[in-house]
Amino acid sequence: MYQVQIIGRLTADAEVKDKDDKKIISFTISASNFDKDTAYFRCSKFVQSNLVPNNISSYKKGALLFLEGKPSINSYLGKDNQINANIDVLIQT
Repeated sequence: MYQVQIIGRLTADAEVKDKDDKKIISFTISASNFDKDTAYFRCSKFVQSNLVPNNISSYKKGALLFLEGKPSINSYLGKDNQINANIDVLIQT
């Protein structure tokens, strides 16, 4: 199994959504390298309803995070008929 480690900033406040008996914490993080290139990662973490972190309210836009997870790339055809891709990360820690 492969994983990625990312240090970056939240692009918006984290959201908590219900799905069956679990909750999904989702957010997007941006990370830049030294060349000033920026990548955006859509992140999700599944947790039991009673295990949502107490500090989730501190996951606000601009907060600095370190995360580890399993990456996946999803491509789609945009409105301009160009192929685009999203990098999704399933957080496991």
